[in-house]
Amino acid sequence: MPTGKVKTIKTRDNGSWFGFIEREGGADIYFDKSGAGPAAAHTFKVGDQVTFMEISGSNGPKADQVRPAASSGGAPAPPPPPRSLPDDCVFQTFYGEDGRHLDKRLFFEAAQKMAAIFERAKVTRTQYRQIYSQFLDLIIYLRANEADHFPAASERFCILYVERVERGVNRKVLPPVVKEFFDRHRGQALRDAQGLKGFFRYFTNILCYTKQ
Repeated sequence: MPTGKVKTIKTRDNGSWFGFIEREGGADIYFDKSGAGPAAAHTFKVGDQVTFMEISGSNGPKADQVRPAASSGGAPAPPPPPRSLPDDCVFQTFYGEDGRHLDKRLFFEAAQKMAAIFERAKVTRTQYRQIYSQFLDLIIYLRANEADHFPAASERFCILYVERVERGVNRKVLPPVVKEFFDRHRGQALRDAQGLKGFFRYFTNILCYTKQ
């Protein structure tokens, strides 16, 4: 089961509650009392390590069967690695309130800020282009027929991640912030065709703001 850390807990006026889990290797995910099962609200606090199942909610992905990590029968989950990306550069969804059109922040402040972060980390334009070229190929393939091609396109994305991102960071060719950027968005990218296209648009916008 996926693991993560409780990031926020908020109580509504009617006494119900909700929050977000900061999961390892993906974007934060929403959870509430209905997803906690028999666990009471007060059993969760910010910083708790938890396990959960991801399901589709009315407004996007949602954590279900949320449990304290220690209750799984093994050792508590290790703490997630330090995160350096600002929250306003990490998206729970790439789309706006209507669910059909891309969030405008992808085109402006978030993309500009990420470009500056990558530049400070000394990501070169050549490194960008190598990732972009492979990413573009899978998006072209996906656009041919989303319904039939998404499974294959998502597999190509996994290959891109392992061959370009993971391997590049392990060989110290790419700075770790590139892997963190992909890790915190790959859950969205692998969810469906819209998510994959949204992540590609975000990455493309960042490339456009690069000044190197």
